[in-house]
Amino acid sequence: MEPGADDPAERLSLDDLEAVQSAVLSSALDPIIVMDGRGRVRDFNPAAERVFGYPRAAALGRAMADLIIPERLRAAHRDGLARFVATGASFIIGRRIALTAVRADGTEFPIELVVAVVPGRAGPLFAGYVRDLTEQRRAEARQRFLLEVGREVSSSLDYEDTLRRVSRLAVPTMCDGIGVYVSEDGRTARRVAVANIDPAKEAVARKLHGQHLLTSDAPYGVARVLRTGRAEMIAEMTDDLAASFAIDQEQVRVLRALGVRSSMIVPLKVRDRVVGALSLVMDTSGRTFGPLDLDVAEEFALRTAAAVDNSLLYREARAAVAHAAEASAVREELIAALERRNADLDAFSYAASHDLRAPLRGIASIADWVEEDLGATATDEVRGHLGMLRGRVRRLETLIEGILSYSRAGRTACDVTDVDVGAMLAETVELLAPPPTATVTIGPGMPLLRTAAAPLQQVFLNLIGNALKHAEGPATEVRVGVRDAGAFWEFSVADNGPGIAPAYHERIWQIFQTLKSRDAVEGSGIGLAVVHKTVGTMGGRAWVESDVGAGACFRFTWPKRLATEPPG
Repeated sequence: MEPGADDPAERLSLDDLEAVQSAVLSSALDPIIVMDGRGRVRDFNPAAERVFGYPRAAALGRAMADLIIPERLRAAHRDGLARFVATGASFIIGRRIALTAVRADGTEFPIELVVAVVPGRAGPLFAGYVRDLTEQRRAEARQRFLLEVGREVSSSLDYEDTLRRVSRLAVPTMCDGIGVYVSEDGRTARRVAVANIDPAKEAVARKLHGQHLLTSDAPYGVARVLRTGRAEMIAEMTDDLAASFAIDQEQVRVLRALGVRSSMIVPLKVRDRVVGALSLVMDTSGRTFGPLDLDVAEEFALRTAAAVDNSLLYREARAAVAHAAEASAVREELIAALERRNADLDAFSYAASHDLRAPLRGIASIADWVEEDLGATATDEVRGHLGMLRGRVRRLETLIEGILSYSRAGRTACDVTDVDVGAMLAETVELLAPPPTATVTIGPGMPLLRTAAAPLQQVFLNLIGNALKHAEGPATEVRVGVRDAGAFWEFSVADNGPGIAPAYHERIWQIFQTLKSRDAVEGSGIGLAVVHKTVGTMGGRAWVESDVGAGACFRFTWPKRLATEPPG
């Protein structure tokens, strides 16, 4: 049977193949560049024109090395091409490799490249598929920047020193230049930090007036953002807009000397109170701001505002104590009381751990004696049960030691280890030993973490144990799940129990609070308070979603990387 027009096995004609090739090249989202064995460009698609800045007509026939490869790398490119033509040997053909490329304006940028060899009538042709990694690298840099900011703002109560340090972090990751303003009196804002990628422009920026009246009705600028509490972004700055920011002709001259191309101003807000503003500009690199930059800047401002607020609260507290006649005595008494409480807590922790270990050791000894007394008469099943008993004793001793270490948090470091959360949950369920009528399901995708194991397992023990304890009905179902929440993992523990009325969603996290009498349900009222405090100490949050008769779903976030752990 001859293939017909409707036969899917019929091969495309040469004209059809050329039409498909042309359509693919012209519609591809990423650059595709075809080069011959002499290194000359034979095709240059529209995406390549956009990314590299050369029109196709200007690129065809030219040496590709001279177009898109930085000068320092061109010799290696030519050597590799000559070696392949001569021997067929290459380290990059068919592999994804990361390289540095150069645009028509001379700027270098990161790319990912895959090269395929196509036999040609006049020798091999090389089809290069290029992906611009600029935005991906910027996103990674922004995430690292926010993590660094988080570390910096928690390291000191001197907000001016903190703001100077975080402003240096912002340049050049976030912007070319930055000014940081703080309002302590609610009427004026004082500039406390300036940084710029260009030292000469930083010196010029310092000439701007350091005071911005909050009562000003200027349509743009720091004063307006401080007054309204709303961020503003100008993607393309004009001379008229720059002039509208200024309060006199001297400022107009300085702004024009800076050559600002793009601007963002975001408020520093804490509890609906504006305590300052960040003014970020692009004036040297040629870049402009976009919506993603504004999102990152607002997150930057949120973290920075917390440092200002903590510092101001600290100053207010110190001032209040200083104005008290017996400030020194009060301070010493508070310190002594804190030391006594810490000492009492240490003593209690050691005593509790000793009192818990003693019966565990007794249980382990009894298991050994039983096995010795049974001797050869002990069945494999009995020996298995005794081994399981000893294993659980060891696990409980390890957990007690971890909890004891965690009780000294803030005074001693909490051990950080590699944690398989799935295995930890399986062990937690085994420790809790649910009744036969209860089912605990561990969802898929549990992560591997480098974190403090003891507090995380304590949170799971409390939440799963709480679900089992408050279960009603013939069959208890508990489901443990996880989802990726950016810098955190969000875990959930859901049950089919009686549920919790919304009016009690906040109360349950308070210490010694229970919704049922202790005669009805045995409990200390501490478990959920421990969860809330533990999760908060690790930088996460805990909450509940529930209603009466609909079961309860407890959720908490846990950082993927602890603030004390270096990146990588």
